Amino acid sequence: MAKRHQQWMTGFGRSYKDAAEKAHRFKIFKANAAFIDTINAAENRSYTLAINKFADLTHKEFLSTKTGAMVGMGSPRASSAFMYADADDDDIPDSIDWRDMGAVTEVKSQGQFAATEGINQLTTGDLVSLSEQELIDCDNTHSRGCSGGYPDKAFQYIADNDCLSPDSDYLYEEADGSCSPELATSRAGKISGYEYVPSNDEAALMKAVANQPVSVVIDAGGAGFQFHRSGVFTGECGTQMNHAVAVVGYGESSDGIKYWLVKNSWGAEWGEDGYVKIQRESGNVEGLYEEFLSTRTGLKMGSHSHQNVSSSFMYADVADAPASVDWRTKGAVTDVKNQRRCGKINAAFDYIASNGGLSTESDYPFEEADGSCSPERAGTRAGEISGYESVPANDKAALLNAVANQPVTVGIDAGGAFKFHRSGVFTGDCGTNLNHTVTIVGYGRVATG
Repeated sequence: MAKRHQQWMTGFGRSYKDAAEKAHRFKIFKANAAFIDTINAAENRSYTLAINKFADLTHKEFLSTKTGAMVGMGSPRASSAFMYADADDDDIPDSIDWRDMGAVTEVKSQGQFAATEGINQLTTGDLVSLSEQELIDCDNTHSRGCSGGYPDKAFQYIADNDCLSPDSDYLYEEADGSCSPELATSRAGKISGYEYVPSNDEAALMKAVANQPVSVVIDAGGAGFQFHRSGVFTGECGTQMNHAVAVVGYGESSDGIKYWLVKNSWGAEWGEDGYVKIQRESGNVEGLYEEFLSTRTGLKMGSHSHQNVSSSFMYADVADAPASVDWRTKGAVTDVKNQRRCGKINAAFDYIASNGGLSTESDYPFEEADGSCSPERAGTRAGEISGYESVPANDKAALLNAVANQPVTVGIDAGGAFKFHRSGVFTGDCGTNLNHTVTIVGYGRVATG
């Protein structure tokens, strides 16, 4: 893997300030490469990933530098109507690619104006690349500069300021700057206003894209999207709208997967020359990733005001915890189950404490569905507890002391690449949206440290 990292550094011209930074970036690269290899090795997957220029960035670092779109409320120039609402379905083509019609500019390593550029070409016949830098520098009301902004407010700026400068006049500098009106020697991409496509309505979006490129905001935070290479992306696509792209077409792949053709702004090295096909008509219009989370997570973090919770921490004064422990080897861990969602952890412990334990699973089997309480099935009681307590938050030493003495129930963020984990020490994204209950049954250190 070290050789692979060195080859990647050479290929992408990457260098580090010292050995410590290189070691840190290598650790990230190694985790990303392992994830990419796992996805690409899976059978019956409709897309592939690649070790691209973002391979030594954590997912959080990547999102902080390559996303930032915000979804705002309606603006004065936004129409409340939808101009393609009455379009005849018989007139909507089965597929369309606005690149073939000369209405799409080249992919940039920035830019959110593909829709405006396309409309300008359709109305004037001229395809002009518009200046992102002018918006960054001059739209101080609605833009956060290089940190992102509201796509709809960008359209309002264009409408209010009689177009934008061409990119050739007002060059992109990859940094926030001062507004320089003297650079705006010519104007292009005039629009009088804009309107919204009805949300969560793929039929309406298809009508719109059949007539012009359309700016949309997507969740670019799904596992794999950072490294997309080819095929129809059917991976995680949630509802945390954070990245502006343009839908410039739609169609169906040779293996029958319907897709949206999307122009991105991360350079031509990403995806298929800067483009990605995202699954259309997936059955979940609000996000592919949400389907997994809705069925496999469901933890709700409660307060500590429950009747059986202790305000103390019994292992606070424990010393000399062992270097490693595995409660499986001590017979204290049952077989792994497949039981999907749950509710509040502390409420579950309250129930157990208040009801003299729980039934054994053999008496009250799991049915994968909500049902009515059946006390007659609760023959044998087990797992009796008198109460419970919380491990101090954000305290790894306290958690280690607790796990050294018993298995510990915790809530984690099961988003990101966690869904596809196979083996090794998971060093991928682990956020703070605690949505899934697991049990820590040990700790240790791998041979590599």
